[in-house]
Amino acid sequence: MPSKYRQSSSAGFMFIEIMVAIAIFSLGVVSIMQIFRLSLDRLQHLTNRIYANNVIENKISLAERVLRSQRKLPYDIENEERVIIGSKAVVFTDQLSVTKINDSLDLFKLDVALNWQEGTLPKRISRSTYIIDLRNDE
Repeated sequence: MPSKYRQSSSAGFMFIEIMVAIAIFSLGVVSIMQIFRLSLDRLQHLTNRIYANNVIENKISLAERVLRSQRKLPYDIENEERVIIGSKAVVFTDQLSVTKINDSLDLFKLDVALNWQEGTLPKRISRSTYIIDLRNDE
């Protein structure tokens, strides 16, 4: 006489099968979230780098203008710039170095380095350029 409480093995899912499926699904979701977080961090770094490039270009242009208009080396350019990027404030600190290469040509080498923090990691970008004063003294 068959028992009325007996079920066949193909009637449904067992508890262990459901738990394994949930574990695999959770592993996939956690992996996707980690990739997403990593992508956001990389996007933030690239955004900061774009702003840093703009700040460096502005410093170089300012140094050229000061040299050409005031005929002096631009040592007094502001060395810290605070920029709001998204909802975060990033402080860019620059180091400016001007070296006279040739007295007769008024040729100068300008080195600009920009430092900032991304979380706990220090970041740095630098650029060098040459400036020649083409203005004629009359």
